[in-house]
Amino acid sequence: MFVGRFTPLVELFTGHVAQYVFTSSVAVYKRSYVQPVREDFRLHDPTSKDPRTTYGVGKVRCEQFLLAEHERTGLATTSLRVGHTIGPLSPLGTREPSFFARLEQGRPILIPGDGFPFVHLVHVADVASLMASLVGNERAAGRTYNVNGPQWASVLGCMRLMAKVVGVEADIVHVPLDVARTVRPPLVHWGEALVGGVTVSIDKALAELDWRPQFGLEAAYRDSYEWFRAGGKDRYTFDFTAEDELLSRLRV
Repeated sequence: MFVGRFTPLVELFTGHVAQYVFTSSVAVYKRSYVQPVREDFRLHDPTSKDPRTTYGVGKVRCEQFLLAEHERTGLATTSLRVGHTIGPLSPLGTREPSFFARLEQGRPILIPGDGFPFVHLVHVADVASLMASLVGNERAAGRTYNVNGPQWASVLGCMRLMAKVVGVEADIVHVPLDVARTVRPPLVHWGEALVGGVTVSIDKALAELDWRPQFGLEAAYRDSYEWFRAGGKDRYTFDFTAEDELLSRLRV
């Protein structure tokens, strides 16, 4: 993502819209020893060339560009640092859809190490309701908010919750971390599984916006699975060949 792409959009909307809302990401944050992460915690260096942080760095640059436009022209911009999402219509099958498919097929669920690192997730409907709460809220101009759910769980806990809503027992296979770090594509969608968990504070959004997240983790997974089972699965194609090869090596 390049800030230059924003220039024509800002030129187009300045003076013609009341608010400009940017969907950012919790990927903007550097690793923190203290949890939960608040909006004033350290961000990635916007000049960084490290390919591992390209996505987060791009978001930082966009946020800073929009804040500067707000201060320069008065354009009411708001940046939303959204966490990992759960819910229907996921554009990425590597989130819960692929695990629902594995569970339905009785396949093993491979996770890195013990699966103890935790992940903080949010239902897409809760993200949407926060966006709706911004309408007409002048206090949100020039502000940044973390957007996440009220609960978090370990990677292993997420797998158990997904198995619960599918109605099966998960066959968990713990892959040694040194092996899991070499697997491509990664065993699970969340990078936290390999580098440690992160939670973010949503206190600022709760205090300043007319918003409360409605979905706990189990309810979020249940809603997502109901959509998947009702036909959402037809949107995806899954290939577990590489996973089967890894299983064979592990068993040897």
